[in-house]
Amino acid sequence: MLLASHWKILEILFEEAGWMSGLEIVRSSVGQIKHGSVYVRLSELGDLGYIESRRETAEEWKSRNTQNEFLLLKFKITDQGISEWNLRNFSQLTLVPIPLSISVR
Repeated sequence: MLLASHWKILEILFEEAGWMSGLEIVRSSVGQIKHGSVYVRLSELGDLGYIESRRETAEEWKSRNTQNEFLLLKFKITDQGISEWNLRNFSQLTLVPIPLSISVR
């Protein structure tokens, strides 16, 4: 069973539809995901196959204009993660019957 923080990360990655670092995910969560737990949650989501990770490219590293010598990990939602996200969201929809007007002539 996924925690609220797992779902928030999937939501952020789903909406971004691209690669994000852990820090970018924390910032996008507006306080809902803490820096100390983001990588634990990302690891758990990766183990489930809902996200994938890669090291940033040298070009991405250079474009950050940083003195940091480390390449960041980037994360992206997988097709399986998108399916799980859609399943959760569509299962929470409330279906309302629409009255049909049938005219008989």
